[in-house]
Amino acid sequence: MRFIYKLSIYLGLIVITSSCATGNVTKRSTIPTKNLKRTVVPSGKNYNWRFLGKNNNYEITDEIDENSVTIIGNNVFQFKERKTFINSDPFPEGYTINNVKMRCADQTFAIIASNSYNRQGVLVSSKAIDNEEFVDIVKNSFAFSQYQYVCINKNRTIGY
Repeated sequence: MRFIYKLSIYLGLIVITSSCATGNVTKRSTIPTKNLKRTVVPSGKNYNWRFLGKNNNYEITDEIDENSVTIIGNNVFQFKERKTFINSDPFPEGYTINNVKMRCADQTFAIIASNSYNRQGVLVSSKAIDNEEFVDIVKNSFAFSQYQYVCINKNRTIGY
């Protein structure tokens, strides 16, 4: 009896292994697909997003596209930033991709274009800003992290 029990286990393992080798086993996800809430964030083949920081409540993350950083004048840079919003009032879940112009010498920046997406990755709004309003960079802000990354080449090892 003991021999038959061991033989049945052995044969069962052979059947399972051979079906795995032929690809006949269906893999099932343990993650439910119905009502799954997930924020879709763009990556794209032309982007190289670098994580720069998050707010204290982990509701907003800030990233910069390393491939977009270009010098456009005397110590003036332009780049793309991405802010992802997760359960943060007054912003709905989703993300924005902004085109930013930064003047390193006087530590100011301006958002010159902005695209907002919902959590499914659908474009909700797009705005080009004609009037460049440069504002001061406040220490320990997202803009300050961007300033350190772009203007003084600091913290380039953090991120993804």
